[in-house]
Amino acid sequence: LKSREAVLVLVTADASDETKKDYAILADRYKVPCLEGLDRETLGHCLGKEYRAVAALTDQGFAKKLRELMKEP
Repeated sequence: LKSREAVLVLVTADASDETKKDYAILADRYKVPCLEGLDRETLGHCLGKEYRAVAALTDQGFAKKLRELMKEP
């Protein structure tokens, strides 16, 4: 976020309330959309890691499609 490369912040649903609050504040400060979804294990797996509570996406097209998909029921 601070490098201003992020176009979307994804915070997992099972992240701590403090983490959710902190990243919502940062995303707002840097004018980056912040979504909540998935769980830490799933997000980590998507990133090739074990567990992750937050991901900053830098690809505009990927971020746009993810936002569309997360709005679907």
